Amino acid sequence: MVFAISIGKVWAGTSGAISIPDPKTGEWCLFGVEHLGPRKLSVGETGKYVVRLENRSACTLKHLRMLDKFPKDTDFKRADPQPSKIRNRRFPHGPILYWNQLKSRPGDIKTFEVELQVTGARNQILKNRICLSLPRDAEEVYCHYFKIRVLP
Repeated sequence: MVFAISIGKVWAGTSGAISIPDPKTGEWCLFGVEHLGPRKLSVGETGKYVVRLENRSACTLKHLRMLDKFPKDTDFKRADPQPSKIRNRRFPHGPILYWNQLKSRPGDIKTFEVELQVTGARNQILKNRICLSLPRDAEEVYCHYFKIRVLP
């Protein structure tokens, strides 16, 4: 776990991995995922986090899609780079952000900065899902979960 200090807040970084099949070879392509941001937020508070995606495989993918599936009881504020698509879902479900047509070569690192706001109940654990998919396999989504605690 990595820790960083922001003005008045301690941010925690967690990391994981997502494997996705190469459509040409069928081999599994490993991507490292790091999530740096607040682990605790209050209702109404806005939090910013950074997702770092690293291609740790020998795969070259031309049409990779990254999804950020927001936890329930949250609203999207902004992102950099801007998502290709934002799908708003019925309350209490949070939106899904899509970044399409990402190109990734071995060793490539992509960084996404995202801001959300907590809108729901206090004293709960929210699950933020970062997922990868390929256009051909739109139904096949490979995810890693990060948790954010809503303070009482």
